[in-house]
Amino acid sequence: MVMKTYRERSAENVVKELQILDEKYGSVIIYDENFLANRKKVLEIMDRLIEIGTDIELHITGARVDSADKVLYKKLKKANVKSIEYGFESGNQDVLDFYNKKITLDQIKFATHLADKMGFMITGSFIFGAPIETERHINNTIQFAKSLPLDIVFFIPLSYIYGSDLWYEAEKNGKLSLDDGFFVLSDKNKGLGNFTKEELEMFCKKATKIYYTRPRYFFRKFFSLFKRRDYRFFLINLKTLKSMFLNN
Repeated sequence: MVMKTYRERSAENVVKELQILDEKYGSVIIYDENFLANRKKVLEIMDRLIEIGTDIELHITGARVDSADKVLYKKLKKANVKSIEYGFESGNQDVLDFYNKKITLDQIKFATHLADKMGFMITGSFIFGAPIETERHINNTIQFAKSLPLDIVFFIPLSYIYGSDLWYEAEKNGKLSLDDGFFVLSDKNKGLGNFTKEELEMFCKKATKIYYTRPRYFFRKFFSLFKRRDYRFFLINLKTLKSMFLNN
């Protein structure tokens, strides 16, 4: 089994790099599986950026909802963080538990509503295709997504990724091997779930259409123009929507 280890960069190291980038770029995407996990370090980074007074805009991906709290989010806002992206995975507690996410639906709701209150642009992603997942679970996730104040949402089929617990369990049961590749979509024909790849892709397209064609979503986007006072985010949304529907 692959060893799961990682190295952390110091707050000083991160701030120095952001200062260098600030001289050339207007924004930076912080790509991390859980950038907000080390609360003390994040607060130190944000305090230094605020003290220095950089103009660079920050966009955080991979945030966990159990890291959300008002003090932290206020600091992020003051340090010019513009957007936060979460991996929710499901709108069903039993599916979240299956993935061992160690989060609750209430934590998802709290984090997204707090981020919305702070004025962040919010992206959330959901996964369809867990081995225990039924069509009822998928419909629950769609309804749950609709209850959240998200600006951008992604619905994607589950992939069995080499190195994950899910992969090793399937390999142990003789359903997968490295001959299948490092990324294998959940597929009923391989015994990896309750739906075929084609059915999961259909569910994802259906969920995307349902989410983005609601009057409530359009009203939210309209009022967010005045709330954020930044038309760039609205244009980003339009481009994202156009790309999604062209691909669907």
